[in-house]
Amino acid sequence: ASEALGQEEVVECFRDFMGAVLSRGYRFKDKIFRNDMMVLLMYISKREENRPLFAKTGLMALLLSHAGGEARRKVLHDSGVLRELLGEEDRPGPSLGNSPSKDGKQSRVASVALTNSQEDMEFRMLLWGTLSRCCSSEPCAQVAVRCGFVPALLANLDQQEMPQEQRQWTSEQRRKVQLEALSSLFQLVQYVPDAFL
Repeated sequence: ASEALGQEEVVECFRDFMGAVLSRGYRFKDKIFRNDMMVLLMYISKREENRPLFAKTGLMALLLSHAGGEARRKVLHDSGVLRELLGEEDRPGPSLGNSPSKDGKQSRVASVALTNSQEDMEFRMLLWGTLSRCCSSEPCAQVAVRCGFVPALLANLDQQEMPQEQRQWTSEQRRKVQLEALSSLFQLVQYVPDAFL
């Protein structure tokens, strides 16, 4: 199945669906759908030959923009890095995951914020594991470095300067996220060692 789903057109469809659900999927059913899609992406990423497609289609950049907090996503958007990595620098109109505002201009960074709900916590775990695995592919590793994946994961370990979105987490949730971040960092150190310097 991962071989059949590992085609550029299919991965582009996943990118488009994920872009839509990450920008407008605030309902419980949307979050369940998003997590189900992440499970499929996890299985697709287990086949090494499929991993470069994540970078080529812009799916890697889209997912990485949600791997950190809102502040990191805003920096990626405002710097133009996200639009470039999504392959949208020459395409007119709103970028993937952003909605046009009432006056027709592109809105800031339209996305549904991740909370401390069970579905959002599960999404983080699936997301980080899938992205870390994809970094065994050089194109994906380059995108991860440009998007600051390692610093985003390290931010989850810092107890002194906790991001705003983490202040409502329970100590158990924080501990679970820290373990998952460490697991992903352990995997990443072999693929992008320079990002740790």
